[in-house]
Amino acid sequence: MDKPFLIRPAVLGDASEIVRLVSALAAFIGDAAQATVTEEALGAAWQEPHARWRGFVGEDANGRMVGACLYSFIFSTWRGKPGLYIIDLFVEPDTRGTGLGRDLLAAAARDGRDNGCGFIRLEVDHDNPVAAGFYLKLGFSETTRNRTFSIAADAFQALARTAPKA
Repeated sequence: MDKPFLIRPAVLGDASEIVRLVSALAAFIGDAAQATVTEEALGAAWQEPHARWRGFVGEDANGRMVGACLYSFIFSTWRGKPGLYIIDLFVEPDTRGTGLGRDLLAAAARDGRDNGCGFIRLEVDHDNPVAAGFYLKLGFSETTRNRTFSIAADAFQALARTAPKA
């Protein structure tokens, strides 16, 4: 049976639609103000000599982008191998339950495997039990040992200023 969606690697020309999906994800979890990425910033991070992100997008039969899985490569010193960090996985509400999210994640996993990766790491918003259930159903396990911390804006700049000269 044919899949109703085309899954393909993200390209630079997808930036505006990816920004739209990222903004929709932020709004969905109630954090719209945090999604400040622009097409220019996304494009610049994609074009660097070592792209900061990769992704796959899903398009419906009309060519409308209805989902995206964005990720970057990481390295685990504990595991001694590279892995993928899923930055964002989002599927438009009207296409959820179709298998598109799983297919996007599987495409990313295949790319990771083909590049020597052995694991995937991701985060789920506390107020999104449906997403947590989705990942658990796919075989992910929830880790309780680690907590996620973040530093940004002025606090990030202040910390960077305190670094000893190399």
